[in-house]
Amino acid sequence: MFWDRIRVLAEAEQQLIQPKREFLTTAGPWAETLSKAVAGIVIALYASGFLIISIYHSKYGFVGTNPFRPRILAAGAWFFLFTAIPTSIALRYRTEPWSRIARNAFFLWIGSCSLSLPLGNLLFDFPPNPNYLPPGKWGWAVSLFGLAAMILLQVSVKKKTAPQWIVATLSVSLALYSVSFSVRNVFTYHQFDFSTLALWFFATTLAVKLEFEVRTGRNLAEDGEWSKPLVLLFGLLLIFSRELYPHLKASWGGGTPANVTIYFSRDSLLSPNRSVQAQLIEESDEGFYIVGPKELKAIFVPRSSVAMIYFSDKPADSPMLQNNE
Repeated sequence: MFWDRIRVLAEAEQQLIQPKREFLTTAGPWAETLSKAVAGIVIALYASGFLIISIYHSKYGFVGTNPFRPRILAAGAWFFLFTAIPTSIALRYRTEPWSRIARNAFFLWIGSCSLSLPLGNLLFDFPPNPNYLPPGKWGWAVSLFGLAAMILLQVSVKKKTAPQWIVATLSVSLALYSVSFSVRNVFTYHQFDFSTLALWFFATTLAVKLEFEVRTGRNLAEDGEWSKPLVLLFGLLLIFSRELYPHLKASWGGGTPANVTIYFSRDSLLSPNRSVQAQLIEESDEGFYIVGPKELKAIFVPRSSVAMIYFSDKPADSPMLQNNE
């Protein structure tokens, strides 16, 4: 009787262990694949972020500081996010002919502008620029009139009372007219605003759609085809580094410089016992990279030369500093 109970308990335990073994056997390959995917994503984020920050720093005349800062992964993550949004839109039009994209070009620009408003307010700083010229009353009137005409023509096309080429021509013309203001602000006045972010979404969507169109049916493993999409990826990364990342708020891991007042120590070679207003570009274990007013290149200041840093360009705003004076 005793041995019968032992045998029953052993069989019950074996039945409990068997599903666990089957689960581990089944989940093992999935866990290995998942771990490799996570490692690949982290490596891609780090590589992209390192390139972005290196290109951004090269604008100020220096390259890199600490290669293990979390800011590098943040830069890569933001690049992938702002690339994934237009890529998902391009996937929607992947199998659509260019004639349909032409008919929807102006709506695509309006959607890009609508998307840039909440993201721009939340994530970006928009510096004032005296050279900036908005579209003006006529520009807004043309856009609103064109949007209304596009909606009416789209309805007419569905009812087959208007030809599609009229809709395509009007849509492309309005899109080019609207995009021209953003292109002018970026390349002529070097102004970053909501339309710059909209231009990123709009142009990236069309570029990725074109890439899908060119690579359709081709084997990326043959004749070096795998390397050709990297040209577009690197181009997008370069534009992101030069035009978007410098205006991404530092509180979100971006590259917006911080306005500071630096108080130098008595032994400093630069302005001893004095304070200067500057922009803090980067901080390392050895010191600070700052850019002075009306300067384009950074200056490295060792930590031993800095007595105090006030994170504002107006020292008078601090009662503590006023009392110290």
